[in-house]
Amino acid sequence: MGLWHMELIGPVKPILKGDKDLQNKHTIFGKVTGETIYYMLKLGETLVDENDRPLYPSRLIKTIILNNPFSDIIPRIIVQESEEVKDS
Repeated sequence: MGLWHMELIGPVKPILKGDKDLQNKHTIFGKVTGETIYYMLKLGETLVDENDRPLYPSRLIKTIILNNPFSDIIPRIIVQESEEVKDS
């Protein structure tokens, strides 16, 4: 099993132990199953710059929820304002 951390806008950071950076942030936890655990470990081997940011950022393309513990939650629909409304 592996855990992964994703900020709202930011890099994916695979972890195998606790991480103090996860405190009080927008964090998603999940269980990585099958061969994908090796992909998560490979994410941890990426080259980083002096600010610990990846030189070549990886992307999660797809996730599959196998067991949703929050089936009663209904997503919000956010309506964006048009440019004309913002200018007035």
